Amino acid sequence: MQRTTTSERMSRGEVAAVLRRRIISGCYAPGAQIPTREKLATMLGASYVTIQRGLDRLRDEGFVRSRRGSGTFVVDHPPHTCRYALVLPSNESDTRLASSHFLELLIAEAGQVVRELAPKHVEVWFDVDAHEDNPRYVRLLEQARQRCLAGLIFPNEPFRLRGSALLQQPGIGLALIGEVSEDMPFMAGVRPHIRHFLNRACAELAVQGRKRLAAFCPPLIPTLDRAYLPDSVAAAAAAHGLSTRPSCLLPMNALNSEGIGRAMTLLMELSPGQRPDALILLDDHMVEPATQALCQCGISVPRDLGIIAYANFPTRPKAHVPVRYLGFDIRHMLRKMLPLIDAQVAGVAIPRLSLHPAIFEEELPYS
Repeated sequence: MQRTTTSERMSRGEVAAVLRRRIISGCYAPGAQIPTREKLATMLGASYVTIQRGLDRLRDEGFVRSRRGSGTFVVDHPPHTCRYALVLPSNESDTRLASSHFLELLIAEAGQVVRELAPKHVEVWFDVDAHEDNPRYVRLLEQARQRCLAGLIFPNEPFRLRGSALLQQPGIGLALIGEVSEDMPFMAGVRPHIRHFLNRACAELAVQGRKRLAAFCPPLIPTLDRAYLPDSVAAAAAAHGLSTRPSCLLPMNALNSEGIGRAMTLLMELSPGQRPDALILLDDHMVEPATQALCQCGISVPRDLGIIAYANFPTRPKAHVPVRYLGFDIRHMLRKMLPLIDAQVAGVAIPRLSLHPAIFEEELPYS
């Protein structure tokens, strides 16, 4: 092994970088003992103090551990094999985050992965954008450069990081919940299969004997082909023998509870021959205000109206009348992203987009 001369003495950062590369390359395998400080000082041309400081940095990063009287060893699961960052653009106190059931659940499920998939570990990083004066971005970029991470997970397309150094680090896998745009082909996408949801919802309502369908459609859930969502609802309804009208397929702001309640009241005031007897609520934020308004309308549910309510499992939105919950298992979706990232890092070909099927509440693999 080539030795460094005294005039080329290494810094502690350089010592850490050399040893880190050897761990990542497998030269020092998990569980292997790192050479003694004396041997490293000879090999690297650094002082004992510098060697120790380099080893301390690796210990702080999670690559090595010390055993009193035995030496320094590579940990069984170095961070580049098991540590992932869930990257959020919003600050912890951002009202947009507080109002999103999906993001709240995603953060909670990151903690569940820690408890159930050890040594896999998902850390949540808030308020990350590509501004050089953003300390969170700077810290995350440094961890990516040092391969203290296996990969990055994004809850949606990271527009504020487009073209940034963070998305271009070798050896770091990238995955997002959504469809990958043409200018980010290096990412793996995992997304809810909305058309599968619509087909299952309409099939269930048809089995119940329903005839006339209404739907509340949020504007920000694209189907696979990015079609206008009410058109996709109408196509799924027709495929299962349900009738519908444009005036009953309502694009709604999912956070406008008052507007949702008024729209529900107006639908239920239609004449019996026009009033829908089937309803799909395509956002979990819509379920409580819509069902609360139904309680004021004198409609018997499920006798007069069958309801399919969107859910981000394992949670279920509050409903004031009986509904059938249909949605997507966020816990399973998050778990599915980790092996995709691992495959990316290993150089294995992966699909650019993986569609996640819709399931009913009783089909969940856990209670």
